Amino acid sequence: MGSRLAMTRESPVHATSKEMIRQRSVSDTLYSRNFDGLWCRMMDTPAARAACRKPMNLLMAGWKASAVARKLKMPVLKVALGGMLKKPQELRQLALFGAATESIRLAIEEGNHQQGVQLVGQVQGLIDDIPGVAELFLRVMQEAEDQLSRLNALHSATTAPRSNS
Repeated sequence: MGSRLAMTRESPVHATSKEMIRQRSVSDTLYSRNFDGLWCRMMDTPAARAACRKPMNLLMAGWKASAVARKLKMPVLKVALGGMLKKPQELRQLALFGAATESIRLAIEEGNHQQGVQLVGQVQGLIDDIPGVAELFLRVMQEAEDQLSRLNALHSATTAPRSNS
């Protein structure tokens, strides 16, 4: 539902990114953990291919993440020292994710796919409209009710008593 909600009128995803998602197919994604340290799916673009070619080294990730943290007015030194002492592996993950946030921001907020990376599911090839959130949820609920009715009818047909004639 994340990709579907990203493709609503109220979503902060840039119009350029939304249009790219509409034009892509289900096979136009990459799946890698080299981008932010976690397995994730992203729109297949040259920037995404470069970002997931190989894992970012910890020094570079730390440098990029600290720049983002400073921008957000987070206590970089306190976070880094606490992480090194308590949970070094989680600090590595935090640094990788922090380093990826600028690329994600560029795609979402600016529609910049030369430098940005758009996280998206394979459902991108199945989305062909940009409804409002309320309209989307009404449709989802109606589809669920329709399927439930269909399943109930199938169940009734298979459990009805049969005559022995």
